[in-house]
Parts: sequence; structure tokens; C-alpha cells
Amino acid sequence: MFPALEGVKITHGWGGSLGLSRRFRPHALIDRASGLATAGGYAGEGVAASHLFARTLADMLLERDTARTHAPWAMDGTHLSRGLKRWEPEPFRWLGAGLITLSYASEEALLQRRRSLGIVRPALRRLNDAFASLIE
Repeated sequence: MFPALEGVKITHGWGGSLGLSRRFRPHALIDRASGLATAGGYAGEGVAASHLFARTLADMLLERDTARTHAPWAMDGTHLSRGLKRWEPEPFRWLGAGLITLSYASEEALLQRRRSLGIVRPALRRLNDAFASLIE
């Protein structure tokens, strides 16, 4: 895939926690009744999306009628039910997220040992999909 890296040994990898919104739905949200506004849910597109969503929130707060305020990610208090869903109460949300992370870590550990995953990979994938369906 990268011919210029032929012969280069990769010794390190990066990983970490990933914060996602329910349904992976990016949003710029304003609830005038409570006086709260927030933006988020843009996993993997944070730099560009955070700028775009901040501009969207600014337009919403200033009650401007722009293309951004009519975009699918722009939600006011009357549209909250169409976009965002509450997380399950703790510890269920934490348990589901932890089990998904464990399934990824288990697969990664097997790959690091260069062992054949055989039936383990499909089992881990089914387990991960089952846990992911709990938080959709």
C-alpha cells in the first residue's frame, strides 16, 4: 500500500478512547427552554466539523436563517426527538461500552500473537455487533 515504506519496521501504534454520540449522529443542538447549546458526535471529522458546527451554533444562537441552520445536524428544542436518544443509565452504558472495547482488545491481542483467528474472529464480531445493537 505504501511502497516508500518498504522495509520500514512499524514498532508502535496509537489507540485510545473514542467518544461517540448515540446513533453516531453529529449534532449542533440548542434548547432555548433550558438555555443550553452543544455540538458533538463528529467522530473522525473533529477538526473540520467542530468549526462548521460552531458556526452553525452561532447562527442558531443569533437566530439567523442560514443554510447551516437548516442542515440535518442543526437541531433546536422542537427537533430533539428526531435526532438524539438518551443513553442507558449507568452502569448499563458503561458495561456495554466496556464489553465492546474488550472484544476489540481481544481481537487485537490475537492478531499481535499472529495466531489464526479461525472461529474466534466471527465470534468476536457477533459479540461486538450484539453489544453495539444495545446502544443504537
